[in-house]
Amino acid sequence: MKKQIRFGYYLTVLNILIFSTLACQARPRHHAPTVILQIKRQKIKVEIARTVVDRAIGLMFRNHLKWNHGMIFIFHHSQILQFWMKNTEIPLSVAFLNKKGRIINIDRMFPETETIHDSIEPALYALEMNLNWFSKHHIHPGERVKGLTILKKIKKNN
Repeated sequence: MKKQIRFGYYLTVLNILIFSTLACQARPRHHAPTVILQIKRQKIKVEIARTVVDRAIGLMFRNHLKWNHGMIFIFHHSQILQFWMKNTEIPLSVAFLNKKGRIINIDRMFPETETIHDSIEPALYALEMNLNWFSKHHIHPGERVKGLTILKKIKKNN
């Protein structure tokens, strides 16, 4: 029993150290590769989060995001995606996309909260934009995001 408790303790400490390292790396990071995507007639410039570290950090510790800018998260296979806003200071909206680039669902996310935001079905991508960006441009589930073919090439190279 003591060995199990000790192992659990060490596992918790290891997780804290890993997260702390990621958090420290997040602060100066504003140079991720970008790509231009399009939804309806709206062109957006998005940073690409394709590695485990990039996806874990996301838009944490930033206090501003330009209006037509965002972040696209690429995953290795379609799955139910879950996002939260811990250490994220910018209010965001997230659109979950299937492998064909169609928006499955859009959710609003508020700063510094630990509420889990899920895709309602398996998704391959998540697109974060400023809060209400999608609704202000009349973009709804079912809309297609154009320009994802370049992301498929990037995903294959990782």
